[in-house]
Amino acid sequence: MALKHFSELKWTEWWNTGDNNRFVEEASPLAFPKRTVRRMSETADQAIEKALVHGSVGMKAKPRTEVAMVAAVTLGGIPDIAKSWQSLLRSVG
Repeated sequence: MALKHFSELKWTEWWNTGDNNRFVEEASPLAFPKRTVRRMSETADQAIEKALVHGSVGMKAKPRTEVAMVAAVTLGGIPDIAKSWQSLLRSVG
């Protein structure tokens, strides 16, 4: 089975079988409108870009190494994604 668009994935029980293009399905489908999924993707992209370009709170310099970039995304990007997704997901119930 080819990898589907995120909006078509099953949320709780999809896991990678070792082949990046094959997944196993055992849950009900996500009920998010495509526009919500598109907006989730856009806000995640923006948060990650911001973290990679500017760093995260507490970083004294822009990230330049792989470790620093991972730290910036972990400490700044992921919390920003969570905040933006919380409001988006609240709007769809």
